[in-house]
Amino acid sequence: MAGVLAALAGTLALPGAAATPQVVPSLTAPFQSGAIGNTFRGTVFASSTEYTEPVRLDLVSDNGDTVWTRTLPPAAPSDGTSQPRNFSVCGDSITSTHYTQDPATGRSSATVDWWSVTSTAHGTADVGEVQVVSAAAGGWITSSTTTTDSATSTTLRLHGRNGLTRFLATVPGRLTGSTACGGASLIVATHDWAKDTRLVQVPLDGTAPVTLDQRPATADAWEDLTPLGVSGNLVAWTRMATDSNFTQSPREVFRSSPQGPVRVAIAPDAETPIEGGAIGPLGVLVCWPKADRSQGCDAVLYPETGAPVHVETPQTGSFWARENGFVAACSGTYGGCVGLHTIIFPGPTVRQVWTPRQPISIQRWSGKNRYGTSADIIMNNYGPLTSSNGILASGESFPDVLGAGAAAGRFQIPLFLTSRDRLPTEMIQPLTVMKRYRLYVVGGPGAVSEAVVTEAKKYAVQVVRISGTDRYSTAAALSAAFNPQGNATAYVVSGENYPDGLVAAPPAAKDYAPVLLTARAKLPRSTRDELVRLKPSHIVIVGGTGAVSTAVQAQLAALVGPSGSVERLSGSDRYATAVTVSRSRWPDGASAALASGANFPDALSLGPSTRGYEPLLLTGPTRLPDPTRRELQRLRPSGVTIAGGTSVVGTSIEREIRDLPDLP
Repeated sequence: MAGVLAALAGTLALPGAAATPQVVPSLTAPFQSGAIGNTFRGTVFASSTEYTEPVRLDLVSDNGDTVWTRTLPPAAPSDGTSQPRNFSVCGDSITSTHYTQDPATGRSSATVDWWSVTSTAHGTADVGEVQVVSAAAGGWITSSTTTTDSATSTTLRLHGRNGLTRFLATVPGRLTGSTACGGASLIVATHDWAKDTRLVQVPLDGTAPVTLDQRPATADAWEDLTPLGVSGNLVAWTRMATDSNFTQSPREVFRSSPQGPVRVAIAPDAETPIEGGAIGPLGVLVCWPKADRSQGCDAVLYPETGAPVHVETPQTGSFWARENGFVAACSGTYGGCVGLHTIIFPGPTVRQVWTPRQPISIQRWSGKNRYGTSADIIMNNYGPLTSSNGILASGESFPDVLGAGAAAGRFQIPLFLTSRDRLPTEMIQPLTVMKRYRLYVVGGPGAVSEAVVTEAKKYAVQVVRISGTDRYSTAAALSAAFNPQGNATAYVVSGENYPDGLVAAPPAAKDYAPVLLTARAKLPRSTRDELVRLKPSHIVIVGGTGAVSTAVQAQLAALVGPSGSVERLSGSDRYATAVTVSRSRWPDGASAALASGANFPDALSLGPSTRGYEPLLLTGPTRLPDPTRRELQRLRPSGVTIAGGTSVVGTSIEREIRDLPDLP
């Protein structure tokens, strides 16, 4: 729930009160309808986060009325190093931060655009080489980090729209990127490497910060503390223990109290995420995923006293507390957006008060070559605080890397591509900006040479090679490294061609499963041994019998036994197979990723960025294949992300997507 912003208390519409859903008029830039935050006047939606696109901001009240609309013009920096807008909402302020990097020095400087939610006032300020952490009443908050041989600390300052700057606090450690603003205070999560992690409440009036939670940490094990919400003096957060082998504990939910942290809930297992939440006068609301992974969540209100109250909501992403309930809005990042809802207690009663119109937004990530495209995807989806690890794999040969996409997507870590004998220049910037703690090199020296490994050590504390004697044993070794305790589900794809393995990455990430390789007619020994170790109860084959024979399917069925199951997802060709996968795992629609089906690098880079929240579909260079076109019509995506330049996915594809008619 990084970036979840809690709201000031307000008043909800009562059940039955007149509230006509507002239909958002069309813009030149398609509207994605993503909530970027909440204030005492309502919820703020943004049409896009792209700096080079026109963006509309809509402030929508809890009754569904559009309070005001602001339009942001597009801008294109001359140096070409623009990154997307970073929106934040708190108190009476909305901020949009844009970072520009100097190619000569590698240094980034920040520019803040700001708007008042109580007047027409707006402006722009250059804030220099600091990180903008959050909007705040009357301005915004920045951080700067100082590291010595013995300690790391972060200083927070409040910058007013009037140009004045005030010191707030210095907290131990480095901010992890997880914050929550409650109007009167900012909640930050920090990590002091090999010392501790902390959750700290920083009052905006300049009084001393308060440590709400503090957990010991080492280089190999720590507990991630993530703010879930804040309302006045009430704070909720999550804990999750993690170690350097990616072994994670079930997420726990805590609330603040005068006596210290109070645990209110725990996930049933380590693979169950928390998809949103908030805290307010009625208690802590936690959005748990539905059992079938469909849109929405099984929300539970945990009051301070009394039994939990269950309520099914059609929304995941962003929740904010009110006196008599909560508001729920789409995050705008993954999947479709179904507007703004109120959740009223007692009852509970869930009511949709605002419905956005959603033309398809098309975003393209590309570069001069496959490495430039990979770099563009990484720079637009990950940051220095996103993860402490990464994967480096061949951009020239597909066999060793098919399993890497699923691992990167599952653990939300970047996948860097390289040539065999040297690290491409296009990878230097993302590796420099996002310096890793541990970088996993996938494949033997025949795929990624020792010279590349040596160079990669400049950008990571540790570089670990994962490889085997062939493509099958490499995939098995990768599975073992990222799934040390086994797994309930495993995907199996052909190791002799790439299309099926590419489209398997997003659903495998969604199912928290590894991707293993097989020959067409016989299951390799290394794959069989890894499946025996994993002990899955369900195996998913992606590809038809021309790629994975019925004999191999029978071998897999024997491994899971009569109590297990083997599922095959396939179509008449690579495009139809991708559609079958999409229909199987995203039956209720979603946003979509799109890449060329004629080569592997762009799709390989794009797959992990979906993080398992949307399917990867394949296309030809100038027109959508019939199966892909029909699937996009069924999905009704709010956005489609394209990987690769116009020579591999032409502009005619963009026009075709925007002009897609509704299914009859």
